[in-house]
Amino acid sequence: MLHQGRFADSERVAVAAAEAAGAVRDARPGRRDATRGVLLMTAVGPAAVAGGDVAAYVAEAAALAAGLGGPVSVHGTSFSVASVRMQAVYAYAVRRDYGRALREAAAVRPLEDLPGTISRARHLLDIAQAHVDAGETGEATGVLGQALRMAPEWFSHQEAARLLVGEIMDRKARLSDPLKDLARAVGGGGEARYYRASA
Repeated sequence: MLHQGRFADSERVAVAAAEAAGAVRDARPGRRDATRGVLLMTAVGPAAVAGGDVAAYVAEAAALAAGLGGPVSVHGTSFSVASVRMQAVYAYAVRRDYGRALREAAAVRPLEDLPGTISRARHLLDIAQAHVDAGETGEATGVLGQALRMAPEWFSHQEAARLLVGEIMDRKARLSDPLKDLARAVGGGGEARYYRASA
């Protein structure tokens, strides 16, 4: 459904699954709550892309995560307070609500709280997007530099990184050395411009 652009249907299915998971009588309530939380977080992406309000999903998932006392692994993913905050940053960055995105990001320590290099680097791209939307190109450049150092091969293939670097370059009369490094990493050679389609 997501690949077909059926965002409302995707959200509806995820919410229905979350409700069903919450109703299951499980001898391990932590696993039940983590499953419900993961499914609520699955609803956040399509809701955000469709322009819907994600705050209720985030609040409920955060409350479930807080009650677990630590990360719980379910269905191949780790559910925790940090994973909820990471998904919230993504959702608010997608909606261009940079204030909320940056507030959520302040509660996450990528290296300590998030599992996996790619997950951490992807989170940094969302933070960079929020800084760009806030007009904070210096901060965005620094965050993108962290993502590049963390996962250079992955970074060089990310369209989101390429668009962000191009947007920062378009706002700068002169390019700093860190920005030139980012441009080279995404194939810009430190000179080429990349243009982002207007929303």
